[in-house]
Amino acid sequence: RPYLLKGLIHCAGCGARYVGVTFTRKEKQHSYYVCGRRWKAGPNGHKCESRTLVAAVQESAVFAAVVDFLHSPEGFGSEMQRRQGITAETTESLRRELTSLERQQREEQDAEARAFRLAARNDVSEEIFNQEIGLIRTKQRWIEEQLDRVQAQNNELERFSFSPEAVVLLRERLDARLTGATSEDQRFVLEAVGTKVLAQTDGSWELELQIPRQITGPAEEVQIVNSRPGSNSAEIHI
Repeated sequence: RPYLLKGLIHCAGCGARYVGVTFTRKEKQHSYYVCGRRWKAGPNGHKCESRTLVAAVQESAVFAAVVDFLHSPEGFGSEMQRRQGITAETTESLRRELTSLERQQREEQDAEARAFRLAARNDVSEEIFNQEIGLIRTKQRWIEEQLDRVQAQNNELERFSFSPEAVVLLRERLDARLTGATSEDQRFVLEAVGTKVLAQTDGSWELELQIPRQITGPAEEVQIVNSRPGSNSAEIHI
């Protein structure tokens, strides 16, 4: 049988990929997804004890979650608006902090220059000069560390930014495939949204999807995680 989720399921316990297997029992075939280290020991010498997943059930649940994501503008849309508000507020806060740090950096540079001018005119003793320069440079190092932190936070916000319009366009482009009955159509949709299933050792699983940051850009970076601990209900965390 074709395995819709081939290469897409990752074991949270050992990091290996799940593989599709089919057994025949009483003249009936049973298909599952099993951790690749279920029978073969990993680098630590142990075999993985993660639970198997019933293939048909898992495939149906994952594809349904993807369809729900692409066709649920109400819940997804409202959550996106909320997140965008948070992002805008965070961006403004970081901008104010960056402006303040840059001002402090200029002030410390001016203070350093004044200290050297005073020392050049012999207006201060060497001991006082060294103390003053030590304090100034300690403050400068602190400011540089804070600037690096703010820049890293800005980069993180940029990494997880995206265009809601891109989701709509992606959904429109995939509509024909979403209604298709073939496994090839379903696989196309799963790959288009960067599907990754993270199987937990207790049998629960999480679904990670990637959506475009820009309308014309590739699918990347932003993760939408549907946590489904052994049931058909999904809670979306973005």
